[in-house]
Parts: sequence; structure tokens; C-alpha cells
Amino acid sequence: MIRIELLSAENFKQDSLDNYPRKQDVKKVYRKHNGEYILEDCVYIEDWDMGKRRTVANDMLCINNTGF
Repeated sequence: MIRIELLSAENFKQDSLDNYPRKQDVKKVYRKHNGEYILEDCVYIEDWDMGKRRTVANDMLCINNTGF
């Protein structure tokens, strides 16, 4: 059974993403040109290291606490 909870300081900590394997093969991205978004080829691999996972977790905690 899947249980969905609101993000809180009790269920999400700065190290909550430490074991999250964030790796994505990117092929295309949207870029804004002259006020509209165009889908363009852009090949790269996004692979978060520990520093990036901690930064994202911290940003999520800040957003949860401040609303932005």
C-alpha cells in the first residue's frame, strides 16, 4: 500500500536523499527563445553527487518551511 504524506521536518531530513540514485539520460530540453519554449536536442547525463542531493534536500526543507 502506498501512503502519501505532506513533507514535514519529522518525515524528511537533510540526508533523506542520500541514497536516492538520481541519474537521467537527457536527450532534449526546452529552451526559451523569443518568449516561447522550443524543444531542442541537448544530450547529457544528469547524475547527482552527494553534494547536489544534499542541496536539493535542503532546498526542499526551506521551501516547506518558508513557502518559497
